Amino acid sequence: RAPQTLGEWARTHTTETDIAVVVGPEGGISPAEMESLLAAGAVGIRIGDNVLRTSTAGAASFAALRAIFGQY
Repeated sequence: RAPQTLGEWARTHTTETDIAVVVGPEGGISPAEMESLLAAGAVGIRIGDNVLRTSTAGAASFAALRAIFGQY
């Protein structure tokens, strides 16, 4: 199954929860790495269709999550 969007995920997670954001390298997360993450209980989520630089992906994810949980 393709990763869900952040908006789809947020509709089913309406309260703040523990979240870890994994930002892949410039070439992306390999299929083996993704398989390991999913096996460990991770949930794949897309924050948009654009490819972000690794230097901004974490900050963009943090800002989006804060906005979703009303902490802006």
